[in-house]
Amino acid sequence: MAMNMFGGNTVNDFNIQEDLDVDGNVNIDGNLTVIGDTTFTGSVSGVDKIEDDDASTSITTKTFSETLCFTTNSTARATISSVGNFIVDTDTIYVDAVNDRVGINKIPSVNFDVAGLVNTDTDYQISNTSVLTSTTLGNAVVNSSLTSVGTLTSLTMTIDLNITTGDAIIQSGSLAIGNFTPIIDLAIGDTDTGLNSISDGIMAGYSNNSETFRWNSTGLAINVSANPTIDLAIGDDNTGLNQEAEDELAIYTGGSEVMRFDSGGFVGIGDNNPTVKLSILSSNASGDNHLDIEETNSGGNPAIRFINSISNIGRIRMRASTPVFEILSSSTNGEIYFTTNSTERVKIENDGNIKIINSLLVGADTSPQITLAIGDSNTGFSYVSSNVFRAMTGGQERMRFDSNGVGIGSSPLSGTSLYVSNGNEIPLQVYRESSGTGADIIRGHSDVGGTDTLNYLVEGNGNNFNTNNSYGGLSDLRLKENITDCNSQWNDIKGMRFVNFNFITTPTQPQLGLIAQEVELVSSGLVEERDDEINTKVIKYSVLYMKGMKALQEAMTRIETLEGANTALLSIITTMNDRITALENP
Repeated sequence: MAMNMFGGNTVNDFNIQEDLDVDGNVNIDGNLTVIGDTTFTGSVSGVDKIEDDDASTSITTKTFSETLCFTTNSTARATISSVGNFIVDTDTIYVDAVNDRVGINKIPSVNFDVAGLVNTDTDYQISNTSVLTSTTLGNAVVNSSLTSVGTLTSLTMTIDLNITTGDAIIQSGSLAIGNFTPIIDLAIGDTDTGLNSISDGIMAGYSNNSETFRWNSTGLAINVSANPTIDLAIGDDNTGLNQEAEDELAIYTGGSEVMRFDSGGFVGIGDNNPTVKLSILSSNASGDNHLDIEETNSGGNPAIRFINSISNIGRIRMRASTPVFEILSSSTNGEIYFTTNSTERVKIENDGNIKIINSLLVGADTSPQITLAIGDSNTGFSYVSSNVFRAMTGGQERMRFDSNGVGIGSSPLSGTSLYVSNGNEIPLQVYRESSGTGADIIRGHSDVGGTDTLNYLVEGNGNNFNTNNSYGGLSDLRLKENITDCNSQWNDIKGMRFVNFNFITTPTQPQLGLIAQEVELVSSGLVEERDDEINTKVIKYSVLYMKGMKALQEAMTRIETLEGANTALLSIITTMNDRITALENP
């Protein structure tokens, strides 16, 4: 039966087998057990717990002055403490009314405290609604795995999470996917690989704590820690790809455009407005190559082939062996023309002949003044007449070639293969880079004594050798005049001091000779000074030899005179000896 109670009632343990409806305050000292619906419209005090043995019934209360416990099927389900804390199943849900905290599976120590696995794919779903616009959830500690992210249409949160175990860690504003402590904003796989915010509007990618790419409102930079200045920067902030206009792409290095691709399929290298399939433009005045064609096969030959809509026209090819350079034509008329201003200048004919109109200049950008100018306008080779041409430098003839031979400084003389002439300077100087004393600097060969026989040579130390030891000078009477007997050379030769010595540059080579300064005091005509830096003094030894021969001739005359006098004196002595002998032996 139903039981109604009115007014203030105080009872001990109370067991009601039907519905309970209380209108007023009830003070129960003990437990209240109700089978059926229970309603309190007043206050309930002194009760330890309210039990409802019927799972299908409900309990409605208004005011409790102590802890209120809700029990179904003999099991405590929820408790409301005297301070307003609401607890479900001990700590399945724990609402801390005093500290404004909520705990799931634990007593909360922070504003929102969760213990255990929370699977957002199965535990909750928020979709097709704007959940939050600007909400701060405060500090939350999650002690297990955050397995996935729920489905959200609009969610704005500021969350500071510290996940100490499981598959994800959020700590001090950073998120780690994996069980480790992140040192960048979003760490994936380890502590320092993932994404990091550099500043407002600038994000960077990291690998092992090294920045590998960065993007901002301008573009993306790969392998560089600087902000990109083009759409896709690679290696530094201004090298990579950039869209210049619709359907136009450019390649940049060092902030400068080096190649452009446009919508017409035209490609420009150094040309940002190409009008042909490949345009190469350079302002580099150093003469560097604009185009390199490389054949990586060691047996191959790099080539450029020319094809029209009908057939193969020809090609230009470089080879590693002879011929090194080829221009090949598929036409039966293989002549090659070089034209300027629509005028033929050079033609290579079918038979290989090369025809050059007027003059040819090689290696300089100026008008040639001679037939073949090399390097400048008047250095090279010039045609003189039939069978005669000359080599020139600075507009001056240096060498001439004709049917006689070669002339340096002058036309070659008849019968000479090489003729050297220079009125003001040394016409011929021979130098060999060798310190060996026996290093030959001049060799003379002839067929005397056999084909191509060495008959004369000059060594590096100045020694002269020939095969017959014959040296001479022109002495034909028909070439001479003012012939007189020479003066006596006796005193000159006698007054000279012959010494042993060596030159400073050749300390191990002793020599015999004279000192020019001493000879100059005795016979000044034997000494000359060279026109060099120190006015080196030289002795004319060939003249000295002649003076020595004259002195020898004088000595021979004196010897012969003495020999005659000695003969007469010997005769007198012999006569005197005979007389003395006769006197001693009467």
